[in-house]
Amino acid sequence: MNNQNHDHRFDFESISGCILGTAMGDAVGLKREGLSRDRAIRLHGDQPSPDLIFGRGFCSDDTEHTILVAAAFLRSGGNVDAFKKIFAGYLKKWLLTLPAGIGLGTLRAILKSFLVGPDNSGVFTAGNGPAMRSALLGLLARDEQHMRELVRASTRLTHTDPKAEDGAFVVAKAARFAAMNSSADPIQFIEQLVASMDESELKQHLEAAIESLQSGHSPGQYVELRGWGKGPTGYINQSVPAAV
Repeated sequence: MNNQNHDHRFDFESISGCILGTAMGDAVGLKREGLSRDRAIRLHGDQPSPDLIFGRGFCSDDTEHTILVAAAFLRSGGNVDAFKKIFAGYLKKWLLTLPAGIGLGTLRAILKSFLVGPDNSGVFTAGNGPAMRSALLGLLARDEQHMRELVRASTRLTHTDPKAEDGAFVVAKAARFAAMNSSADPIQFIEQLVASMDESELKQHLEAAIESLQSGHSPGQYVELRGWGKGPTGYINQSVPAAV
């Protein structure tokens, strides 16, 4: 974990793997999005698969935003201010394609950006939109401080609730850790992550995740123990700890 503070560059394989992994997870989850766990199992069975229509999987805004993040980073050269401006422009163009499944908070923020610009476009909400596009930032950033600044810029374009930024940062940090430590103990990572966090709802859920992992619980059992019987919602303090 300590070496995450050092300048580090990931290779093409790691970065492309992060993008493809996002797309695969997106396609697997899309067929169950908006469904309770029981209804999803009745409709699609209990084995995750990306075959939404005629055996084929499709990606949604999760993957599209990840691609936009990658393009904005490339064009900006990693400069945070330039990244924010370019990414904001991409989001406005993306909205004009009439994307399906866009979150209400993200929709309001992008519409607002047409009127007030990217610096004041965010709305106070803690949806998980910023987290769905932050994993790649964990790999593209030079170091942890750069990662924090990129995540903040990406998040506040649409979501100004601090909980949204904290959740997005956890996802970015988890992706970076996984890429740097393929054989490391994930429990140790979450323990070190929790130790660096201020007291919060997210921290409590992550502490519970440690206990569930140590007890050998499945993700489904963890969700039940947290009281999310129908599955985690789009609230970032449910979806992020469940994903971790």
